[in-house]
Amino acid sequence: MQYPSDIAFTPAVKAIQAARGSRPCYARMEKGRGWRTTVTPDLAEFLADLDMFYLGTANAEGQPYIQYRGGPPGFLKGIDDKDAGLRRLRRQPAVRHAGQPE
Repeated sequence: MQYPSDIAFTPAVKAIQAARGSRPCYARMEKGRGWRTTVTPDLAEFLADLDMFYLGTANAEGQPYIQYRGGPPGFLKGIDDKDAGLRRLRRQPAVRHAGQPE
């Protein structure tokens, strides 16, 4: 992986960007400041103030899964410079749906 954005911009996505004319703009972003890859103090402060957020993941086949999470401010926080943590709330038990990984 050359750039952090390579996670989202796979070769197939980059080919579509090139075909539609947006690839040069994204390439400049990648070579410039790029995407943040650490939890900075300002990001940790922002996360601590949230009372909700959406979490998006995808399985190995690329199927997306979006979850809403809500709670009192502070239920999501920066743990260190690479991780954010979510406090489980009693009123919001974890529920697995068919097809979700264990």
